[in-house]
Amino acid sequence: MEFGLLAAGHLRSAAARYPDDPEIQALIAEALAGRTEFAEIWATHDVEVQRSLTTTMWHPVVGELELDCEVLVAEQSQRCDHRQRAAGVAVLPGAATAQGRRHTGHGRPEDLIVAGSVGVPTLLIVHHTPSPSMQAMFEAVVSGATDPEIEGVTVVRRPALATTASDVLAADGYLLGTPANLGYMSGALKVFFDTVYYPCLDATRGRPFGYYVHGNSDLSGTTRAIESITTGLGWEKASSPVAVTGEPTKIDLEACWELGATVAAGLMT
Repeated sequence: MEFGLLAAGHLRSAAARYPDDPEIQALIAEALAGRTEFAEIWATHDVEVQRSLTTTMWHPVVGELELDCEVLVAEQSQRCDHRQRAAGVAVLPGAATAQGRRHTGHGRPEDLIVAGSVGVPTLLIVHHTPSPSMQAMFEAVVSGATDPEIEGVTVVRRPALATTASDVLAADGYLLGTPANLGYMSGALKVFFDTVYYPCLDATRGRPFGYYVHGNSDLSGTTRAIESITTGLGWEKASSPVAVTGEPTKIDLEACWELGATVAAGLMT
């Protein structure tokens, strides 16, 4: 719910600044049609006032951590048409799992995350998950990426609308998940690419990525759009994409697991 409040606030703020932008209007229509929860949040008419939230990540030493995020916003100026955002992240006290504390023998995960992350590769999973089918695929990808046999890789999960250029720059590899929307990727993933493309264009060239797509009919337009943008970024495909039409089968979910495991394992040092 907290990410939903943040995303809806950002989206309503963007719609107020750019009322004639067709992509923003299409994204709003898609979100309202896809999720009752978003429609309830949207009806409150909150604008972008939330600058802090909590999220979770998987750390290879301490396991699952709960993080406190603060979003800093630089207002647009004559030199910049869009407002830039930077996210600061801190580990909440006591946020490590009991298993992680037993493994390390350390009761302060905030120390471990700083020390353990130096030189530790990071996999960033950017997803738009508006349906049960997408949720099942997302969970299978995360399960593969966080398999215990894959050691020394930090896995960070971000909803597409909450992902910043700083998140992308800090990661060493990427997994993208989107539903098909009228022969294209979702509006949320399109906003993600619009946000990070130029800030990350040179710095992330050559980094590995993978992606998964779900829809009810032809997915070729969606996969073509993702591959066109990632080619422009210079990202290198680390695994074949998973494209699922209709309800995901056991074989489809196993393919998602393999996708997550393959991209994460490729980052092991």
